[in-house]
Amino acid sequence: MRNRSHRQEVKTITEYITANTTMPPFFPYPRFLLKMDLSQTAKLLYALLLDRSTLSQKNGWQDNEGRTYIVYPIAEIAEILDKSTMTIQNSLKELDIAGLLERERRGFSAPNRLYVKVPEAVKKLPAIEKYQAAPDIVREIFLYYRKYGQETQEITGSGKEVLGIYSPGHSILQTPFALTLAQAFTQKGRVLYVNLKECAGFARWLQENYQRDLLDVMYLCLNGERNIPDCIRSAACSLEGFDYIPPAEDGICLGETDRKDYVEFVTLLAEKSGYDVVILDFGMMIPGFFDILEKCSHVYIALEQEELQEEAVCHFRQMMSRQNRPLLEEHVTFLRLPAARTGRYHGVERLQQWIWGELGDCARQLAGG
Repeated sequence: MRNRSHRQEVKTITEYITANTTMPPFFPYPRFLLKMDLSQTAKLLYALLLDRSTLSQKNGWQDNEGRTYIVYPIAEIAEILDKSTMTIQNSLKELDIAGLLERERRGFSAPNRLYVKVPEAVKKLPAIEKYQAAPDIVREIFLYYRKYGQETQEITGSGKEVLGIYSPGHSILQTPFALTLAQAFTQKGRVLYVNLKECAGFARWLQENYQRDLLDVMYLCLNGERNIPDCIRSAACSLEGFDYIPPAEDGICLGETDRKDYVEFVTLLAEKSGYDVVILDFGMMIPGFFDILEKCSHVYIALEQEELQEEAVCHFRQMMSRQNRPLLEEHVTFLRLPAARTGRYHGVERLQQWIWGELGDCARQLAGG
């Protein structure tokens, strides 16, 4: 009886489509999305942004180069798609990586411009005839994987920057500076921030429940997974225009990881991650610490205006001198950081306060912005 009443209720609010039926409002869902390696949220988000782009076309929202752009606050998108703002940010990052979206920061408190992009030619995926022997199917799959899988690997290039941030005196401003520097370098390309501290506190600070962390990404990258960008993408999150790998949940494991694993991991990030800038925010002197510093294009030693900080920096200089690494000493900068206010802000709001304060000015000057 209960099921019958339910069917009757459904019948009263739906009807078959006829030749005269007025169609409800809808937005276009491009067919090429069906075969793209994107999350369902990212696909739905692209369709929503594409629909908004048609409105911008009609209203003449073009920049000086004739490119149509849209302005769509993340909070509004999250409400429409019934998702959290962080989920929307991650989906925007997916579209960015896939080349379907470009974001342009407009400055403090000004909304970003979103440029929705359309593929010039959608690459057709290979078809495999299912009515054949199983070994033949497996053989075809393997051949296609070799052909198309290897193509996706070729995203490496020259000119990558790896920046190291370390504070011998464990300055409380080290991570705020590293995050601010990551945001400053977004003007030059894609940025990946990697926190190597044993107790970073990101989950509580940003109120996130991470499914994977730095140790998971390292394991994937170092154990046979050839597609390094996919390994990173499996855990990476977005924050103020840059990506970051959630720090290690079990920080004690950082001190137990082998030196050669760290060196190989950083090498993979520098050569095969697809990012233009990788920022390493060090905590302890992990195994291979000086080997990794030597791989950095530049190292910033953060310190505050305190006597104890000066003593720690002096000790670090002595340690570095004993390492007998002249190349490392050439690209190390000892940087006295300006004071950073914390106030009553938390999470992303606190980061924004750093970005648009004296710490941000310092970071933008270093980034050349």
